[in-house]
Amino acid sequence: MQVNALAGNAFTALEAPDSANSTLDRDAFLKVLIAQLRYQDPMSPMDNTAFVTQLAQMSSLEQMQNLSQSLNYLFQMQMVNQTLTLLGREVTVVQEDGQLVTGRVEKASFKDGSARVLISGGWYPAERIVEVGI
Repeated sequence: MQVNALAGNAFTALEAPDSANSTLDRDAFLKVLIAQLRYQDPMSPMDNTAFVTQLAQMSSLEQMQNLSQSLNYLFQMQMVNQTLTLLGREVTVVQEDGQLVTGRVEKASFKDGSARVLISGGWYPAERIVEVGI
């Protein structure tokens, strides 16, 4: 996908982020900002306040993304910790068909951000646990 910026009678093409990564990252933002500066009208240049505001907004967005990643990592570590505390304990799990299975947690597995527990020879998602005993 391409974005065209008009500069007098000339056109220039800027590469937009590819469709697989549709978010505007820092590099793409800076490319757009540089293009704005390069092709601005010299008789009415970009307002310094607007320029600084855009940079501040990009910085805030980047910090929010970093915070989101940190919180996601913290959530995953908390999930791992909580699931590991279930080892050896008796739990009741709801199967997809609504049936209840009760047994001791023999193993725990973590893959793609989800936790599973081995109960009575069957693997179940940890979020399906409805009761925990001693």
